[in-house]
Amino acid sequence: MRKLLLFAIFLGTIPAISQETETQKLEAKKASLEQQIAVLKDSVAQVNKKLEALKSVKEPVKKYKLGPNELLALEKLQIRLEPNHTSKIVLEVQKETPVLKIDKMGDFYLVCYNGICGYAPRASLEFTQNGTKEDERNNVPNS
Repeated sequence: MRKLLLFAIFLGTIPAISQETETQKLEAKKASLEQQIAVLKDSVAQVNKKLEALKSVKEPVKKYKLGPNELLALEKLQIRLEPNHTSKIVLEVQKETPVLKIDKMGDFYLVCYNGICGYAPRASLEFTQNGTKEDERNNVPNS
């Protein structure tokens, strides 16, 4: 009987021990989550400070000035494999994106953007800088 009583007491303590370890695990997880929340709150505070600093800037954004060998896309620019309007499009460049000018062929320019080169129609590119015609400024040879 005594053995049975000890066995019953032992069985009664097992769930208590199990609950205690489970509680400890949950408390450790809670502490970890609280620490992560604190880090995120700090990050959000830093981002908000940076945003406030940007909002206080009163200067207008300066317009990008073209370099001597750059042209600016006046519209969404289709760069093609050959200098005509029906050849395969190798790349599309967004409006107001500068492209590097390599050569001129009739009404097309050989241009490069991010390492990809092809032909773009002259009408889709900005030709003037400081009131000077692009062709006069750089003396690009006609091919």
